[in-house]
This record gives sequence, C-alpha cells and structure tokens, in this order.
Amino acid sequence: ELFQETTGPQVAGYLDHAHKQSPRVGVLAHYSETHDNDRLARKGREWSLLRNRLCALASVNGAYGFTCGVEWLATERVLVHGCAGLAWGSEENIIPELAALNQLLAGHPCFFDGAKLTRLSPLDSPVFALQRVSVDGKDAVLVLVNTDVEKSQTLSLSLEGRAGCPQPAAEEGAVRTSRPALSSLEDLLGQPTPKAKLADDGKIQFALKPGACYCLALAGSTRRREEADLDSPGASPPPHVGGYVSGDAYRRARAQAAFAVNALSQVLEPEDLGPHDWLALARLAERDPKQFLGSLAYLDKKLARNDLLAALDAAMESNKFPHVISWSLIDRRRVTPVPPNHWLLVRDDAPFRATLRFEHGGAARHMQSVAVRDGHVACFPPPAGDGDAELVVERYGIAEQQVAGGVRFLSSTPESLKSEIRNPKSEIVLLTNGIGGMARLCVDLGRVASKYDCLLGANLNARVPVDRHIFAKRVRVWANANGFISTLNADNLVAFEPGPPARWRFATDAGDGRTVEIEMTAEMLPGQNTTVLRFRRGMMSPPGRPDGAARRPHATFDEVSDGVEGGTSGEVRLTVRVDIEDRNFHWETKRNGAAEHHFSTKTRPLPDKPGFAFTPASDRQLHVFSDAGEFRPEPEWCEDIPHPIEASRGQVASGDAYSPGWFDLPLAERARATLVVTADPPPTLPKEGSASSTAASGQFPWQEGSAGSADVAERPDSFDARLLQAPKGFVVRRDEGKTVIAGYPWFLDWGRDTLICARGLLSAGMIDEVGRTVVVRDCLRGNGGNDSKPVP
Repeated sequence: ELFQETTGPQVAGYLDHAHKQSPRVGVLAHYSETHDNDRLARKGREWSLLRNRLCALASVNGAYGFTCGVEWLATERVLVHGCAGLAWGSEENIIPELAALNQLLAGHPCFFDGAKLTRLSPLDSPVFALQRVSVDGKDAVLVLVNTDVEKSQTLSLSLEGRAGCPQPAAEEGAVRTSRPALSSLEDLLGQPTPKAKLADDGKIQFALKPGACYCLALAGSTRRREEADLDSPGASPPPHVGGYVSGDAYRRARAQAAFAVNALSQVLEPEDLGPHDWLALARLAERDPKQFLGSLAYLDKKLARNDLLAALDAAMESNKFPHVISWSLIDRRRVTPVPPNHWLLVRDDAPFRATLRFEHGGAARHMQSVAVRDGHVACFPPPAGDGDAELVVERYGIAEQQVAGGVRFLSSTPESLKSEIRNPKSEIVLLTNGIGGMARLCVDLGRVASKYDCLLGANLNARVPVDRHIFAKRVRVWANANGFISTLNADNLVAFEPGPPARWRFATDAGDGRTVEIEMTAEMLPGQNTTVLRFRRGMMSPPGRPDGAARRPHATFDEVSDGVEGGTSGEVRLTVRVDIEDRNFHWETKRNGAAEHHFSTKTRPLPDKPGFAFTPASDRQLHVFSDAGEFRPEPEWCEDIPHPIEASRGQVASGDAYSPGWFDLPLAERARATLVVTADPPPTLPKEGSASSTAASGQFPWQEGSAGSADVAERPDSFDARLLQAPKGFVVRRDEGKTVIAGYPWFLDWGRDTLICARGLLSAGMIDEVGRTVVVRDCLRGNGGNDSKPVP
C-alpha cells in the first residue's frame, strides 16, 4: 500500500512496516500505482519518476511494479471493467529512466535477497534515507528521496559509512566504516550527484531538489567483475553500473540452488531439509549434476535434517553407480531406456526448455535448464509408472531450435508375453529348429520386409550349419465368414505372442456387425526343417455386438470364445496360399522363362492328402500339406514383392515368388486345421490297426496331441520363462556337439561368439550344451576361433 503514502512521515512509517514484515510473511511488493489510484502522469513526469524510483529503490529483493502505461505517461484512469488508454508509443515517456532503474535492481547485490535495509533519516524528515547493505557486507548504497515535490529539502547524515553510505551515529544497526570523500560519490541511476557539503559537526548535508531521488555509492567501491566468484565469463555489466558485478552470476547460482532443492524435494520432506549455505549447495549441483542426482538415493535423512551439506557429501562417497540416465542431442534418433528409480538428466550446450509427454496419458512435465560447468541441464525425477514418452526440447541455440526423442521408462518387473503389439507393421518373429534352420515372419501376416524373411529357411546339411535355403517365402491367409472376405493381417490383429510357438489372434468381419475370432500359431519342430501352422476359430459374435477379442486382447482364445453370449456358429472357411522359392538365402528369385519352367515342372499335387510337393532335386524337396480341406492347384506368380530393408541399403529392392495353388480349409465352431511346410522326407504312413501305428505317431509331430504340439498346454508367459527360452534358438547342432549361431538372419556359427555367450548359457542352466560347444571349439581353433575347419 505504499502508493497511498506521500509525505515523508507516511513513507518512512509504512516502509518500516514493510521491511520488518517481509522476512516474516513474504516479500511485500511496492506498486507505484494500481487501478485504485489516479495515474501518476496526471501530476506530471517528475511525480511519476519520483514514485517509481521510490517504490523500486525501497523495495525488498528488488520487487516492485506499476500499472501498464506508466512508461508512456498514460493519464486515463484504469477501470477494471472499462477500456483505458495506455498512451502506447508516446514520444514523451520515461522508458530510459525505467530501464536504468530495472537494470540496477537486476544487477546490484544490494537489491538481492538477504540484503540488510536500514532507515537513516528521522521519522518526520521530508527526505527519506535508506541504507542497503548486501548479504555478505561487501556492498552498500545510500538511497535518498525528497518526498516534497514543491520544495528543495536537506538532510544531514554522519559520514562513517563504508561504500559511501553516510549514517547517524545514533542509528542502531548501521554499518560503520571510515569516512569517504564527497568527490567519490556517484549516482547509480546515471544522474549528477546531489549537492553535498561537510558541516562543522562532521556530518554531510545533502541538498535535494523537489521530488529528487538518488542511489549513491562510492565510485569503484562495489565488487568489480573480476573479483566476483559467481560471475559468468563473457557477460558485460548493465549500463549505469560502472564496473560493478551484474546479477547474471547471482541468478545463475540461485537457479542452480533451486535445481538442487527441487531435486531434494523428491526424496525429502520440507522439514527434513536441514540448514545449509545455499551458495555451497549451488556449487555442489553446478560441479557435477549427475553425481549430485545420483547421491540422492544414498541420502541419510536424519543427517540431512541437521546438516544437509554433510549428508550430501556422505551420500556422494557412497554413490558408486549413479541412478541417472543422461540424454543429449546425440540420443534424439533412438529410444532411451530409463530403468526404475532412475533420474533422466537432459544435457545441452545451449539453454533450453524440456517437456516430457507420456504416451498413455498423464500430465506432461515441463522443465527449464540451468547453466552448469559444462553446459546446461534439466532433470526429470523417476516417474511412478512405466511406459513410453516423448521428450521435446526447445533449444535457444543457433541451429535445431526444437528436437524430440523417445524415452522408455522401464518397469521393475518385465511385462507379460501376453501384451499388445506396439507396431505390428514393423515387428518380426523368429522361430528356429536347433539345427540351423529358421522361420522369420512379419507380425503383419503376409508382409515381407527383407529377402531373409521366410516361412521356411531350411538347413539342408545333416551335420553342421550351412547357408539356409529358402523354400517358402511367406504365407497368405484370407477368411471367408458368411461371405465376407477379410485378409488376416495387421488390420484385424487383436493380440500377438512371440512364443514359441508364435500366436496370432485375428477378429474378422462376419457381416451384420458380427465378428469371428481366428487364431493361428506357427512353430518350427525341433531337429526338423519343418514349419507347422495351426488354425482354429472361436464363436461368432451376435449381430451388432463388438467382438470379445477386440475388447479383451489379454484374454486367452478359449476365454474369449466362452465369454461370447448368444453367439452363432456361421460358416467360416480359410483360403491359404504358400508362396515358394528355391534359392540360397542371400539371393533373390526373379520370374523369367527358366524360372517358370523350373517351378511348373517340379511341382505336383500330393496323391494321398491335400497339398503339393516341389521336388527340384533328390536332396532338395518341399512338401506342403494339410490335415483337412482341399488343395486346389491354381498357379500364380507374385512379382516385385518389396524388400524395403534391402532397398534402404541400395540393394535389390524386390523379389518374386511362385504359388502352386491354394488350400480351402473349412473351420466349424472351435474346429482346427493344420498346415505343414517341410523340407524333410515324408514319413511312411502306418497301416490302420497295425502294431506299429502307436509307435509311429511320434513320426508325425504336427498331428494334434503329439509330442511336438504346442496346443497341448499353454506356454508360461513369465519373463523368466521367456528369457530362458530365447538362447535356445541360437544353440544348434554341429556333428555330435553344439555350437552357437552368431545372429539371425545372416550369420552361421562363430567360435568367438560361442565362447562370449557361454556364461549366459550357464546361467540359463544349459550346462551340457556349453560343455559340448567347448569340445567343438577346441577342434576348430585358428583365426581367432572363427575357422570352421578342424585342426589336424
């Protein structure tokens, strides 16, 4: 309410109150004018300057304000529900004077928090005198204000103040130093200094014109920039402050301290933040923000309550592995994983603002960087949950003003296998057989991403891993439900499990708002160049109701089918085409006259079951057959199937494939059908009722209920089971021993990789396998363990 006080006694009395109460209840900000009082410019330019300077120079922590339009000397009264003129852009203004005033408050330590304010003038004096001393006592200024706008006034003060701040001997709390010379005084607002003379009693008498206002200091008495501990290099002092230290270094240190306190508040309650030197805390965060954040996990709360800095020093001694993940511009093209209970520290060489937006809802988090020793940083505390997020960084640099990157906050416990696929059009599933063969299928069924994708890539050597031979490129499936035809692909995929066996669940259109769920599983049989596809269908949903699969992607197939009330059976048939090739997995198939002759003459329907055989050579044959339905010979070529991965690398961008015909598989309610794609010689079928029929059932592992069937029981979906299963796909046969495939889809077995992964295999309990790999490697020494030839 300073704007209501005008006379010397009123001003002195109110400011005594404001200066006393601000440290106790919070900063009281002086407004030179508000909507409650008339505009200052109504009384003229000098009155406006007086009131603005008084509010600013007598402020606590430099906090003051004015109503819009003061800078242009606006005269229209501000009405809350009206529209008052601001005199915008008026040629007559006080903008330069306000700029000098604001720069002084922003840059001089006597206007920072903690500064000591002492009134030197008598309570009834028309001249208000205020001594301001910085918190460390190294700087002081004298504020002189003549509250009388009609007459000149004088004030006599004792000359015993350091830094040109005269004061009376009787004033309690004033800083006392040697007496300065009158010629050394300067006004920090850039005005000529007031007239002053030395009286016989040793006091200085100041003569102030009507409405005059000054901020006096000894020339050169304030700390110079080169002596300032916190100053940032390269900055220049603000105008009218001579060689004095600017406030940039102070604000930087305060921002660093705020950064530290904000981080501490994530692990400590407010009452546990013990006494500390804020400047020392700022230096701690500024020196190594990653080490500081990492130490918070080891903080002794009891010690922090008594001595915060001592607790932080002790925690840093224990901080051997900081729980902090750093992110910088180099990470913008990758997904950065953040483990549980880890901070995310964003670094840059330019100031920035950072926003973290979570994929699955939740309020976005916003942070602003602070300057530290080696750049600028901002941090995000560990979130309560897991999931993906986008980090957006708005940079205040020369280039790349805005960048974004992916962040994945990891769960403390791995998620279940039964989860929704984030991007089915880019996911790949790998199936192997333990002898070097593979099936590499896109989750988007029927899609091909690379020439290495295949339904069956067989290892035709009976002893060791060799280049895989691509027999079946892909499978394409269509569902016909009550006459409504749908392609089984990512568009109607509701759930997927990578297995093995890999499991797809589709919800296809059956007309009248109905859907029917179809499940497909794929697996390679151990020790055989055989891929088995199994299909089954669930109950058709009633008309006009959403399907159970789409609403319950995490439920099992049987749970969804059992939960469909009022469902109908309906007619469902599958059309299945297997597109075949005959090539080394590093090559491509191209349709031409020779290729047409090769595939058409070497392919024939099977006489005893639905399917076909492709027999280009006695040691290279493919059989594809089903246990239900019919096979309809109807050859077609698929040309220019895109290979986008190879295309992105400047290689051959497409390939062709041949389909001899299609399978018609009827699926009644809860019925099943099996499709076998094999490069192994077909077994001899036992005669009905023969003694060997039971024993022979093991020769047909694709049959329902046999040892190789994945439908006998649900596979465990825990992370442990998944982790234990994963390395088994890379351990393969080499003669009587074992070896390790260096990586799918390109590599075979390398000795170095075999030995590198041995410790992991032992942890998985694969002791026998590791022993057999060591024996094999011992026979293959040479060329760093990568020679495939036995040593004599």
